[in-house]
Amino acid sequence: MCLCTNSNILVIDQCEENNGGCEDLCIFVPSRMTSYCSCENIVKSSIGADKKTCVCPDETNWIKMGKACSRNFFIFAKILINEKAVNPCAYDNGGCEDECHYLNPGEHECECTMENSELSEDGKSCVCLPQYSKVGEICFGKFPNSRIFIPKQTNNIFF
Repeated sequence: MCLCTNSNILVIDQCEENNGGCEDLCIFVPSRMTSYCSCENIVKSSIGADKKTCVCPDETNWIKMGKACSRNFFIFAKILINEKAVNPCAYDNGGCEDECHYLNPGEHECECTMENSELSEDGKSCVCLPQYSKVGEICFGKFPNSRIFIPKQTNNIFF
């Protein structure tokens, strides 16, 4: 579209063709015979260094989704996955059977808090002390000439 001023000078609207090359809005200023791009319609965005595209606040944590900048949930998912490397206890209890203690980023230590138990050689699972036997989740003392009887219909243990 051409606009003519009182002095018959031809002014060409630079936004007419291909939106002036702007990603969002092209604003034509006839009095200055120029145009500029704006990102008013893309929420939380601003004009990029090229003065044509719209960018999100921090391109690593934000992404453009349609007409808005949104938090990049893929980045946050990656952070959660990497949390395992930062604090191993935060994921699957660090592989520990009982307690997991965070020491430093990427470092942890397992502990067995069950009475009469200790940490096994693998550093993760718990075993009963030599004089005890594990029944379910409990380490019972071994008594000479005794038998452990577990009736099928109950989970009660009788000596």
